[in-house]
Amino acid sequence: MAENQLNLHVGDVFQLQVLATGHDEQRHAGTVIGYVPGKSILVTSPEVDGKVMLMREGQLLAVRMLHGSHIKGFFTKIIHVATAPYPYLHLAYPADFESIAVRSAERVETRIEALARNTLNLESEDNWKPILIQDLSLSGAKLLSQGSLGETGDKLELTFKVDVCGIEETLDLVATLRKQSTNRQASRSKGWEVVNGIEIHHVNRFQKILLGSYLLEQKGGLE
Repeated sequence: MAENQLNLHVGDVFQLQVLATGHDEQRHAGTVIGYVPGKSILVTSPEVDGKVMLMREGQLLAVRMLHGSHIKGFFTKIIHVATAPYPYLHLAYPADFESIAVRSAERVETRIEALARNTLNLESEDNWKPILIQDLSLSGAKLLSQGSLGETGDKLELTFKVDVCGIEETLDLVATLRKQSTNRQASRSKGWEVVNGIEIHHVNRFQKILLGSYLLEQKGGLE
């Protein structure tokens, strides 16, 4: 792939996963700082708890990136590890890649147990409230709650876990409460009294890639 068919830009965020048995399977973020089509892609070295991850030449990586309404993915390997003037990696430019569209408003039915809190009461000890996410998209979700989460227009923080390609990931999102109504379905008998509609505002592109990957996997478009 000699041309820039990946449509890379400096500042793009990569989701990096080392492909090695027994290795930490978590995904980490790296930022594109340069590239030469057909040769290599330069990305900042991932950090964990403020410390640069130990990476070595020859390690194989699975990479995903969000570009507009598409998630692009490819396999590569580290061809050089640089430490000066700052830590960064040379990744082999991929021979090919996959691109899958994910529509921001397309909902996926779910039953995800999560926690939500209103940002107006961050200091309250009981501010985190259990919720059930009934459907989810890149731009919004329908939540069930046992009581009111606030007033229309209030900002909410959500935290929940999803399985992406067999790995449990934590998503921390910010949302705006757009509407509330009484739950008239059978789930009300389990204590879910209120139906909430929210608009999602992504904390960062890395979280957006994770959410997009989860949604695609649920629709059968990602393995």
